[in-house]
Amino acid sequence: MSRDTAGAEDAVFVPLGLQQWRELLTRRQLPGPLVGHGVTPALRAWGEFGPDEDEDAVFAAQSVAGVAALTLEVDRDERRIVIAVAGTDGRPRADSSLGEVEVSSIDLDRVRALFADDPQVDPGPARDAARGRTVAQAWDDPVVAQFSEDHDLGWYGLGEATDW
Repeated sequence: MSRDTAGAEDAVFVPLGLQQWRELLTRRQLPGPLVGHGVTPALRAWGEFGPDEDEDAVFAAQSVAGVAALTLEVDRDERRIVIAVAGTDGRPRADSSLGEVEVSSIDLDRVRALFADDPQVDPGPARDAARGRTVAQAWDDPVVAQFSEDHDLGWYGLGEATDW
């Protein structure tokens, strides 16, 4: 994952399919509920992040969202898309150690950053390994772990992703 989390310090990272991204661009709002990942007390405990490790905790939330993007029911070869959304009404899920946050909807005006695979990256094998699994199960899968390590999500300006 990209260490560039600028503008995402208080964000929830929400994985989207390409159709959801297009809908958000067209309608300027995406109804939920949607599941994102944020810096929750449970994520801090899971990653053993202290109060002075905010940047590491934000990066962990972004990384978990990148794995969550592999578990989405989308085309096998579809690139991962993760948006950083500020000012959400997100509520942490009590049953998640990976910072899962439920978001009722997303307004395009609240999207602070967009992260995605480079177009030449093939997520197919990792998506196959993650399909039908929870995010926690996918996180522990060696194929998914290697893919995530080898392929950082790149930062894109919102205007760069209008024709995907």
